[in-house]
Amino acid sequence: MNTMTASMSFKGLKVSLEADRELTFKEIFKLHQLVTGNDDELNVEDDGDSKQADLSETSTPDIPDYGKQVNTEIKCPFCGYTSTRTSDTVPFGFHFIKCPKCAKKLFLRYATANRGEPNEKGFYYVADREFHDRRSSDTSDEYSKMFAHSKDPEIPDAYSTVPEIKEYLDKKGIDYTGTRLKGQLLELIPSK
Repeated sequence: MNTMTASMSFKGLKVSLEADRELTFKEIFKLHQLVTGNDDELNVEDDGDSKQADLSETSTPDIPDYGKQVNTEIKCPFCGYTSTRTSDTVPFGFHFIKCPKCAKKLFLRYATANRGEPNEKGFYYVADREFHDRRSSDTSDEYSKMFAHSKDPEIPDAYSTVPEIKEYLDKKGIDYTGTRLKGQLLELIPSK
């Protein structure tokens, strides 16, 4: 029985794959994605005649190395700062940048649909919305408030059942006719 082995390493990470059959191009490509962490897409059209894709026919975009300075377009929603030059750069792979004018954190989104590909202006990232850190303990955002427990145990919150919310509204004489969704019922509860 023939055994096929593929091994790849990238920045200190080494992955080996062993199979009792011939590996397909798609499987080798998946190995490449695993090792490099790239989200490249595999776009190979099979005309039905060939059993394997030719490696020379596919091209992968030249994705900048992690940490390499790339051009970033800034459109700050807080102070209105807009970069019209390519001197605003950020290391590739970062998730946010601070506005040069007001120092607010702005989320870095890819300038095109493909990671590591510049848009027609030469920008790799566009920073035009606020950055929300998932690890932050800041509870000022809308969703944290929506799912916060009520300080008064008598007042229903997002963890109460619909019948419990309706019972509370009935006690307070609040009409909820035509309201069917739990969120809509909760919005009828007056806030202190």
